[in-house]
Amino acid sequence: MALGFKGEQSILERYERDRASLRLKTMVALGVLLVLVLFSLCTGTSRFGLLYSPLEVVGCYGTWLQLNVVALIDPSVLLHKTELLEQYPMYYEVIARLAYTFITVVCGMLLAVAGMLYQNVFRNPIAAPSMLGVTSGISFGCMMMVWVFGQAAASATFYDLRFAFCFVGGVVVLLIVLALGGLVSGKRTLNMLDVMLVATILTGILNAVINYVVNSVFSDTEWTAYFEVSNVTDLTFTPLSLGVLVVVSLLCCIPVFWTRFQMNAVAFSDQEMRLLGVSPVKLRLIALACGSLMIVVAQTYVGTAAMISLVVPFVSRGIFGAEFRRQAIGNVLIGAIVLLACRILISFIPFVGDGVPLGTMVSLVTLPAFAWVMVVAQRQWNNN
Repeated sequence: MALGFKGEQSILERYERDRASLRLKTMVALGVLLVLVLFSLCTGTSRFGLLYSPLEVVGCYGTWLQLNVVALIDPSVLLHKTELLEQYPMYYEVIARLAYTFITVVCGMLLAVAGMLYQNVFRNPIAAPSMLGVTSGISFGCMMMVWVFGQAAASATFYDLRFAFCFVGGVVVLLIVLALGGLVSGKRTLNMLDVMLVATILTGILNAVINYVVNSVFSDTEWTAYFEVSNVTDLTFTPLSLGVLVVVSLLCCIPVFWTRFQMNAVAFSDQEMRLLGVSPVKLRLIALACGSLMIVVAQTYVGTAAMISLVVPFVSRGIFGAEFRRQAIGNVLIGAIVLLACRILISFIPFVGDGVPLGTMVSLVTLPAFAWVMVVAQRQWNNN
């Protein structure tokens, strides 16, 4: 009995230490994210590393509250609008930076969580969103937009259409892959190998079509427009696209949160999942559909930044652990940190032309980190 009591006490102590460790890691990551958010809010949307003081930023938000909240109670405030705005010439830029920061943080979270879902479903620690052809679908949407509107597609006035073309292109490719994958697999099953085979074939076809049209059919001006539409160098948003981002994020995160306990079994075989009372087809469809929609809406905003979906889940498992809820916490925080840090770095890099694409900066930051993590893991494996 005494031994049993000591054993139970030891288990409880390890459990409490584990929870304390998770809380500490979460608080540290939250602290880093908060610092980056505050720094981002003080960074001007114009490039070349323009910074505003925290007092100026606070003053701008105070002015915004007066003009949009206090004015509802006391309309006479609007009579002094010109005077208030003259005190803060950077007012509109600072207010826009809040939306930029929010979009970047949300997209970083979506990219990382999507990569986690992909890697769990495919039981592959380096699985990437491109495995289902979603990225090719987005590129195909960009190509179709330039095909229809020509050089004007790169204009800011077409941003809502760009968002629609990219979003629809990614979703259509996803639906085709899942439908054909289910058809090949047979009834009441969804073989991941079949899905990957269908996605690989469809991705090859789409890439061949895109390369032919862009390089052989498009004129020089249309080629330039396609490059500008495909490679996002700065955030542009409208109320419609911002609403789509919020709605899709909620629609994707709710099912994942609802099935968070069952998601631990998604990496098991079909037979093992059924023994646990879990439907393998249903759970994998939820994971793939939600992960792919996250990738579509995030990459529509920030361009090709898929390296976050590859690297961040790998790093998160090493820091926070392999249990699904722990993975989710780590991916949400680390994904937001990495993408926001890359966005801030771009603001301080002198450039020629339209600037550094966010996807390029993400690759430059994440690939060395990924290589270092792989080397450390390999050394630990060899020592054991």
